[in-house]
Amino acid sequence: MQRRTAAMYVVFFIVIAVGAIAFINVVEAPSPSMDEFDYQLEVDDNVTIGDRTYQVTRIDVFSMTLAWTEDEVEQSDRIANESTIESDGVEYRVEIEPGEEPEQFVLHETFPEHELDTVEHGGVTYVVIEENDEIRFVREDEYLLEEYGPRDQIELTVGDTFLWDVAEVSVTVDEITPDGVDVSWVGPEEQTRTIQSGEPTEIGDTTYIANFVGTDFVQLTTDIEAYEAHADALDTYAERNLGFWGVGVLSFLTAVLIGGLSFLPRRR
Repeated sequence: MQRRTAAMYVVFFIVIAVGAIAFINVVEAPSPSMDEFDYQLEVDDNVTIGDRTYQVTRIDVFSMTLAWTEDEVEQSDRIANESTIESDGVEYRVEIEPGEEPEQFVLHETFPEHELDTVEHGGVTYVVIEENDEIRFVREDEYLLEEYGPRDQIELTVGDTFLWDVAEVSVTVDEITPDGVDVSWVGPEEQTRTIQSGEPTEIGDTTYIANFVGTDFVQLTTDIEAYEAHADALDTYAERNLGFWGVGVLSFLTAVLIGGLSFLPRRR
């Protein structure tokens, strides 16, 4: 290949590459934000749709999470034997009566948190008390009883109710086993749902579609046709840019290839 001809081709393809890339930089990209929408939401925003108020708890590139509270939801849980719970601000230890089929359990009020100088002897914990240059040892349970007074004990069986601070309401004892106590209650519970980008979703009897503007905010609209037109415009711009990048890169590589071939030694 004559080098003069090769140079012309090199320039030709470089011009095409530069033109394609320049066109990408010149054409204005469509805004990721829609012009018309019903709600524009950020994380921690509250929005009332229908008769329910939702809070936006998370936004990422393709989905968002809405949270709300249902006032009366049937719930259940298990309280393990020998665990501690709080009832009306007081801490209790759960102790189920021995046996394969226990009929009751007891809530023993625990002593407040304390720091004592103690020693153990014969499996018994003693409190070390130093008074008037004399040291004496008192069983820990006796010392705490004298210091804080007698502790409450609440005996419960199947069908009984008690206030459990975790549930924030009174719970009913459904079953007692050697390992734990099954309880149930009706009370408030937080619910969540995930909204995906571009998927029509019914919220409060109304169908919305979500347009995500990065991870900053989300636009909800009931105009699905307008959303689809907006999404098509973004897709068309992205596809066109990809095509021009392809033309630019391919033209540049072609110019390099032709330039390299032109310097190959001629066959004699």
